[in-house]
Amino acid sequence: MRHANTENPTGKNDFERLLTEQGKEEASQAATFLHEHQIDKFIVSYAKRTMQTAKIIEEQVEVAESEIVTELYENDQEAAIDMLTGQEDRNKHILVIGHNPMIYNLALEFVNNNSKEYELLIETSMPTARIIVIDFPSINSWESLHNTKGDIIEIFTANI
Repeated sequence: MRHANTENPTGKNDFERLLTEQGKEEASQAATFLHEHQIDKFIVSYAKRTMQTAKIIEEQVEVAESEIVTELYENDQEAAIDMLTGQEDRNKHILVIGHNPMIYNLALEFVNNNSKEYELLIETSMPTARIIVIDFPSINSWESLHNTKGDIIEIFTANI
């Protein structure tokens, strides 16, 4: 998931940017969508806008565990992949909340280009609050994620 809509970056430290009213509504819509999906854990970038997005979702969706990480803000795709492959296998359903362009590039890294929704992802990129649900049927452990492709099950985009 990409964080919800934020303030204009002009004159403000990027890390400190907060959600706009539109962003809060997008996060709320995302939470409504996520009611239909099991989530065992949130992994959230430590920037304020991603933590705000997660908090709005957590107010509506029960999640057993949440982890705030630096890897999703620093735009180091390999570090983010290593962080994911190090997850405990009891956390089968993980929601990752990060930033563009890395969250989009991670999605492209992990999905089959023959997935039903792949063309939509390529054509529309990663607008704010977009969620891409990916299934990895060929792996039983997060450490097996390296060089593995999954199938896009569903793409959520806020309707604002």
